[in-house]
Amino acid sequence: MFIFVSSWGTLRPFHPKPIIMKKILILLVCSLVAFTSQAQTKADKLKNIRQLYAQAKDKVAQNGKTAPNKHQQLVLNNQFDEAPPFKEVVDIYFDEIRQFDNGDVPMSTESPYFMTRRYTCGDIDIYQEWLFDAKEPGKLLFAFECEQQNDGSKLESRYYWDANGLIEVKTNNPDADREGAFMQRYAGEYLSVFETIANRNWE
Repeated sequence: MFIFVSSWGTLRPFHPKPIIMKKILILLVCSLVAFTSQAQTKADKLKNIRQLYAQAKDKVAQNGKTAPNKHQQLVLNNQFDEAPPFKEVVDIYFDEIRQFDNGDVPMSTESPYFMTRRYTCGDIDIYQEWLFDAKEPGKLLFAFECEQQNDGSKLESRYYWDANGLIEVKTNNPDADREGAFMQRYAGEYLSVFETIANRNWE
């Protein structure tokens, strides 16, 4: 209850209308939600991505064993002129998302959650990984690249993304792509190939 002072100097109790109080309550709730969302630190986001990565790796390990085999492999062997032959192997692990069309006919969509690529050519040996958000198909969360050196050492790069873009890069490679653009491009190219193969429209 509020006390209202009129122009005549008398005090009268003022009771806010229920609709006003409802609007104030909604505004307070929305403000609290926005504050909570913004309060999530980068450390929290990185921790969550690492947890999702560990879950995906465990899921890949069980694929085809204790879980159904949901995996596609793309292999490319080629050689150009006098250059050494190269081999590219891409493994894509996916979930099956069940949906219904307008006629209530069940349909399945394959949604990748983890992908690896190994590229070898002469002395070059590169291994890469990508982690995707299971809730938002195609949304990239994490990428890893490891380049084996002739002396036995490894150049490694790790990239982390959230809804607003790249949030962290960790690398010991002086020539690493600090923007993560190449890893994003590779992911998009192979997902496009997978989409063409796995989710064809046969109509």
